[in-house]
Amino acid sequence: VKASEYRFPYEDNIFDFVFLTSVFTHMLPEDMFNYIKEITRVMKKNAKCIITYFILNKESLLLISNNKTNFRFMQYSENIYVMNNKDPEAAIGFTEKYIEQMYYNNNLEIKEIRYGNWCGRDSKLLGQDLVYAVKQEF
Repeated sequence: VKASEYRFPYEDNIFDFVFLTSVFTHMLPEDMFNYIKEITRVMKKNAKCIITYFILNKESLLLISNNKTNFRFMQYSENIYVMNNKDPEAAIGFTEKYIEQMYYNNNLEIKEIRYGNWCGRDSKLLGQDLVYAVKQEF
């Protein structure tokens, strides 16, 4: 089954907390969008989620261009960056605005983003960036 078509084997609204680490750093947008939709479906109202990403924003792009990291992301499409065009799922980063829009479209309110040190950032958080969000019902 393609990740873009996969349905999680759980009922709607049953989880209080969802945690993914280093999953979306290996998924193309169509696959990731379906997983976010599925995550939202299985979360209860006001449930929380923490998901890790490589978030591309002005700071991380500047650090990459200044050779502060071994992560050499290159633009793949408007909001998507990859380390290898021939194998894009090896490592994928998304722009911060893309992640924010995807969360908004799926009733997930971002409460906090903690930036990791993957891009050479001076951060106590080792590795990837963390996005903490809560499911909203509108």
